[in-house]
Amino acid sequence: MGGPHREPGGTSGGDQFKRKGHHEPDVTLRGPGSHPKLLAEHGQRVVDSLEDMLEFADLATNIISQGRDSYDADINLRLAGEAVCHRMGEAAARLLRHDHGHFILTHPDVDWAAIGGLRNVVAHQYERVNHRILWNALAVEFPADAAKIRAMLNE
Repeated sequence: MGGPHREPGGTSGGDQFKRKGHHEPDVTLRGPGSHPKLLAEHGQRVVDSLEDMLEFADLATNIISQGRDSYDADINLRLAGEAVCHRMGEAAARLLRHDHGHFILTHPDVDWAAIGGLRNVVAHQYERVNHRILWNALAVEFPADAAKIRAMLNE
């Protein structure tokens, strides 16, 4: 299950999500023995979920780099944004399932419930999706959450 080349969500493959000019995050991802403190306290699945969330936040950055006008005009960008929100919410939900909520309770600085709630709207009430709210999540909330998650992983 994990490993240095695991893709977000647990599949294996190349780096089709990489874009020209994509920067490497300032945290070591998916290496053997990465984040020993978090691993010992919460387990590999929690670490994997956090690393997935960083990768999804990078995807959000790629989407917003196209600009708000392009996002509003391009259904494919909006659908990509919905997919990123869905995946972020799934990763947040895994934190609750695999650690019985202990990690979430000890790290309240990220609004895990809001991330999960956005996922539920995208997945189950797609006719109610408000793309202004999704844009805000992609452009503001996810980058802020990613910074907090990087700090957690670097503890």
